[in-house]
Amino acid sequence: MKTIFFTLFLFISISVHSQTTDILYVPSQKSLLLTYTNNSALGFYIGGYYKTSFPQPYIYTTPVSIINRGGVNITYKNRLSLMGGVFIKNYQDSIHLSPDIWIKINPLKSILKTNKGFDFSFALNYSEKFRYALGISIEFW
Repeated sequence: MKTIFFTLFLFISISVHSQTTDILYVPSQKSLLLTYTNNSALGFYIGGYYKTSFPQPYIYTTPVSIINRGGVNITYKNRLSLMGGVFIKNYQDSIHLSPDIWIKINPLKSILKTNKGFDFSFALNYSEKFRYALGISIEFW
């Protein structure tokens, strides 16, 4: 667990240019998706299930059962992103992996033809069936 957080913070702290982070909510799976892109237009994403209650005291959940997807994203002018990776389904004794493809658009940046500032995000996903996600995009300088 410590190595996962250390690796994520290492990726975030390497870049000194503007960075964009999107937080998306996938309603059909009750999961959150976090994307990170630096100025080079190459980034990564990771997703996990969003839980509003804690499990029973006798049930042990590992971080692997909470994280459900991950991959890389390529961004064009901070407006359109193509993301690809793997979707993880956890079962009692096995893990099933399937491809995870996303297309994400930032509508305000597309309409106003700007690359900076706050924006909303809309994403379409295909991984065994079509899904959508809504969220916000925050840019750090």
